[in-house]
Amino acid sequence: MSVLPKECVQVLAELSGIAVLSDDVATALVADVEFRLRDVLQDAIKVMQHSKRSTLTTEDVNDALRMRNADQLYGYGGNDKGLTFRRAAGSSELYFVEDKEIPLSDVFARPLPKCPLDTTFSAHWLSIEGVQPATRHNPPPKEDLVTVGKKRKDKSGHVKDLVKHAMSQELQLYYEKVTSAVIGESEELRTAALQSLASDPGIHQLLPYFTQFVCDQVTHNLRNLSRLRNAMRMVAALLESEHIQIELYLHQLMPAILTCIVGRWLCKTPDENHWELREHAADIAATVCSRFGVTYANLQPRVTKTLLHAFLDPRKPLTTQYGAITGLARLGPSVTQLLILPNLAPYLKILTPAMECDDEEKANEARKCYDALLMACGNFLRDTLESARETAATVKKHEGGEEVDGEAKKGRADVKQVLSLVLPGAEDYYRLLRDTFGDRLTPYLGGVQGQALADIVL
Repeated sequence: MSVLPKECVQVLAELSGIAVLSDDVATALVADVEFRLRDVLQDAIKVMQHSKRSTLTTEDVNDALRMRNADQLYGYGGNDKGLTFRRAAGSSELYFVEDKEIPLSDVFARPLPKCPLDTTFSAHWLSIEGVQPATRHNPPPKEDLVTVGKKRKDKSGHVKDLVKHAMSQELQLYYEKVTSAVIGESEELRTAALQSLASDPGIHQLLPYFTQFVCDQVTHNLRNLSRLRNAMRMVAALLESEHIQIELYLHQLMPAILTCIVGRWLCKTPDENHWELREHAADIAATVCSRFGVTYANLQPRVTKTLLHAFLDPRKPLTTQYGAITGLARLGPSVTQLLILPNLAPYLKILTPAMECDDEEKANEARKCYDALLMACGNFLRDTLESARETAATVKKHEGGEEVDGEAKKGRADVKQVLSLVLPGAEDYYRLLRDTFGDRLTPYLGGVQGQALADIVL
């Protein structure tokens, strides 16, 4: 037997537009309505129990209806104490919610509300370079968080996931435009994009994304010479910028740079000019070591160790050895003196047969390595001798003398004296390079001036 009377269903039917509803149909419908009500109330009681409460609220009923994808009840929320129903006088089945009567005198005695202010607007900074300023317009900062690996821990010890980095639409559009221009076909757009990277002051927030882009380009395009060349041009542009702190991302960029120096294959065919890419990457590595070698003491030693291993390992291809020789030479005369010159003779014993072999491709690579050695040793000798000459001239100038043609012999003696201090064993180095390369050293010593410098050494 149903608890609800069939008249309830007939009243609802009349409100829905059904004028006459038979008693049999009403009796069947009231049983179904009661079943569904019990089902919804059971779920609402479960929600109440899971919420650790003992009072059933309209929110529990709404949650039960939401689980069944049914329409929620509106107009019964906002009263935590619940509604108080009173029985109507003269009826045992009619209840109503009692409304408190408010006298009009009390309403008139209340003070008038404040007049609304005129509609205005003001501008303030939401963030400056990714940092929210502490102003009254912005929400207060959250509690201090300490990063723990890939999580962050607050002062209470609870570990929370890191918040994703939010970037404005303008920066996203800038990133897409720059990256598409760098890998695109238009050289004009590429040049404009690289100039923008080197000069724009507001791209520091995009630096980790540009760093990851360069690493991805090098990793996934080891045979695409143009992509690798453009990636290195992008690194060079970032190094030129005075508005970003690229040293924070050197640990990600240096593997990509070294790959372009000593990579085994950097192009599809041997006819492509991958030698120029290796030289450009070597210049970038030398710039990085020069700028940040003092701040990061282990930067240049690690780069030097990698290049030296590629240079002395006979199992490495000649293309890799060429990049290693070029990279070591770009690091300065001291690196050439300490690492290339002591290994010059044993390396040439292995290189000479390769230069004379029948394989034209291998012979060409061997000649490239020989030319790189010649350039490294020639530049080392020229820079060292010129530095000694300038030092001697500076010392003599401070002493109040002037070097003239009549005192050329004395001037050479002064340069030789300085050279013996700057480069002990300079005569042995000069004889070694002369015996190894012969007259090929003449262009690096500057013709007649080079002969004069040779006279100074010998």
